[in-house]
Amino acid sequence: MTEKLLFVAPTVPLFDRHSGDLRLFTILNILSKSYEITYFAKNWANYAVDRSVETDRYVYSLKNLGINVYYGESKSIKSILDADVYKAAFMEFYHIAEVYLPRVKIMQPSCYVIVDTVDVHYLRLRRKYDLTKDANDLTLADTTKQEEISIYSQADLVLTVTEEDAKNLMNENPKMAVRILPNVHEVIPPKGTKERNEIVFVGGFNHPPNVDAMIYFCEDILPRIRRIIPKVKFTIVGSNPPPQVMALSNDFVKVTGYVPSTTPYL
Repeated sequence: MTEKLLFVAPTVPLFDRHSGDLRLFTILNILSKSYEITYFAKNWANYAVDRSVETDRYVYSLKNLGINVYYGESKSIKSILDADVYKAAFMEFYHIAEVYLPRVKIMQPSCYVIVDTVDVHYLRLRRKYDLTKDANDLTLADTTKQEEISIYSQADLVLTVTEEDAKNLMNENPKMAVRILPNVHEVIPPKGTKERNEIVFVGGFNHPPNVDAMIYFCEDILPRIRRIIPKVKFTIVGSNPPPQVMALSNDFVKVTGYVPSTTPYL
C-alpha cells in the first residue's frame, strides 16, 4: 500500500508567480511519484474569488500529478485526518502550523510533522525595524519571533531555504531539528550568448522587501554602474509590481510585470 502524505498551505501553489510556490510545486511533483498526497488549501476559496488570475489551472496542475486537493471551505482538516492515516504532514508557514500542528498531533500522534518556514519571518521583520527604527516594527518582530520559535520547536522537522535561516533558528533552540531545502529548479541550458551589459532581477512584488530593493538599486546602485558601463540595461521581472516600481521604467530600465517563465530573461 502506498504511504500517504498531507500538505497544508494557505493556497495551492501559484508556481509561475512566486519563487516559494515554484519550490513547493516542484517538491510536490517529486514526492507524488512515490506517495499518495492530499493537499489542503486553507484560504484558497477566498483567494480564488478575490484574485484576477486564472486560478483553476493551478488546481488542475496538482490534480494532474494525482494529488487530492481540498479547500478550507469544502472540507475540514478533521474529516481529512479521520479518513486516512498519514506518514507525514507538511505545513507551509508558521501561521499555518500554529493552527494545524496541534490538531494533527492530537488526532494522529504517530504522524511526522514537518514545518516549512519558506521565509523566517521574524528575521525579515527585524531587518525592517533596523531600517525604520519604528517601535511598532520592533514589537511585531519580537512577537512574531516568539510565535515562530514556539511552533517550530513543536515540529518533528523544520525546513529552511537558506543556511543563514537554519543557523538563526538553531541558535534560538539547539534542540530544534532543522534541514535546508533550497529552491529547486530545472536547469535549462541557454540557447545563445546574452549581452554582457544586461542585469536581471527576478522577484514577485507581493513581498515588500523586493519593492524596497528595486527602488534602492535603481536610485543608488544603478547610477554608479552606469558611470562605468553607460550601455548597461536592467530588467525587473516579477508579478504585481506596484506603481513605485513601474515608475522606475525608462530607456535603460524595463519592468515586465508577470511573465509565464523567467527562462528567456536568464
